[in-house]
Formats: sequence, C-alpha cells, structure tokens
Amino acid sequence: MANLLFNNSGNILLSGNTKLLYYVPKLGDFYSGGTIVAIDYTLKTGIVAGSYGPESVGYTQPGAISYCNDLSEAGYTDWYLPDSGTMCSIRTNWYYYPLLLSNIRSTTHWTSTVINTNNGTMIQFDDASSCVGFTRNKGLTMNCLPVRNFTFLI
Repeated sequence: MANLLFNNSGNILLSGNTKLLYYVPKLGDFYSGGTIVAIDYTLKTGIVAGSYGPESVGYTQPGAISYCNDLSEAGYTDWYLPDSGTMCSIRTNWYYYPLLLSNIRSTTHWTSTVINTNNGTMIQFDDASSCVGFTRNKGLTMNCLPVRNFTFLI
C-alpha cells in the first residue's frame, strides 16, 4: 500500500512515489493569499477574501474601493472590492457556512457597485437567509472586504 500525505483539509498531496497528485480547494481553505469564499469547480476559479480586521472598518464607498485596490497582502496586489452580485455570493456562503469568515460580524459592507453620483450599494451580513443590496449614500462609513480571484488545476 502506498504512503499518502494529506494536507490540513484532507486532500491527497503526495503518494508513496512522491509525485504531486492534486489539490482540490474548497470553501474555507486558505489558498492563494486568503480564505476561499466562493468557488466554481466547473470553471476551476474562485474568490478568496483577504484579512478582515480593524483596518477593514469605517470606510466611505470611494475609500473602501481605494483601500482594496491599493492593498498588498500575502504577496498579492490584485485585491479589489467586490460588486454587489459577488458580495451576495460571498454573503450567502457565509450564511450557510458561518465559520467561513468567522471574524465577520453582522454588519454592513460596501460593494463596488455605484448607483449614481451620490449613492452606492451595500450588503448586510446578518441572520436573514436572503441577500439584498441596499442603496446608501457613498459618504456613509461601513466595512469593506478585500477579495481576489484565483484559478486552479485538477
């Protein structure tokens, strides 16, 4: 019987002949600079969220966009503030898998979706199962969640 090496998520990494077999990322894994918050196994793409802490709190919408676009974290510089559709996917995954981003509190988060000169869209992370974007004045302060895209091979 071959010796197998597993990663922390239980995926097979190496067999007895030490050749890399494959790694199948899944929600909640740390991968490509952040925590996987959305994944599409058909297209072999996904989204990771960067760190979320005090530095992610208290931004206007333009400030949140700038913060995410200018972020350099875990060796990556292609972070961005997700649009309302992407943020709804992340928020829905968070609702059904609360440990996915356990440090996110039930608060409001800006998206990059702009409604008009004065308003943008925010998403509420709360106990409701449905995700709804709300139009708010871009000058209000809310939280932001930097994300980046990744691809993988299996």
